[in-house]
Amino acid sequence: QAPDLFLSVCDAAYLNVIRKKYNMSITPNFKNYSFDELEEVEQNIDKELHPDRYEVVLNELTYRRSLEANSKPTIKEQDNKAENPPSKNKRISWLVISLFLGIYWLTEGEITAKNNNITPEGEPIIYWFFILMVLGNTVYNLVVLMKMNYAKNK
Repeated sequence: QAPDLFLSVCDAAYLNVIRKKYNMSITPNFKNYSFDELEEVEQNIDKELHPDRYEVVLNELTYRRSLEANSKPTIKEQDNKAENPPSKNKRISWLVISLFLGIYWLTEGEITAKNNNITPEGEPIIYWFFILMVLGNTVYNLVVLMKMNYAKNK
């Protein structure tokens, strides 16, 4: 048994040298684990055999949960972070573009598309849909701009 003990001690010493030389840790680096992997380790780890690892996993999970809790915005913050409406200049730009397109398409009597032209005679539903959509966008932006002006002067 002495030679076996000697060999196992030598093997352990050799492994320690290799681990140190190549920076190989016996303990896994739980910081590289995903949250789900950490939860799986927490559930399956042998707490008696590896109490230090279990403690590291618990600490990492607690840390990540605290980060997650602090990063969740409150309802008020969510309202404040809601997508900002387009500025007045953007609204004016859309108004001018849609008004120009609507007038141009009405005076030309056709909408030039990539492969064909859409006319009120050929495809009336599509033609009037686009005309009404563009002119509706013009009216919408005009109303919003008027409301913005009214709110500003109020």
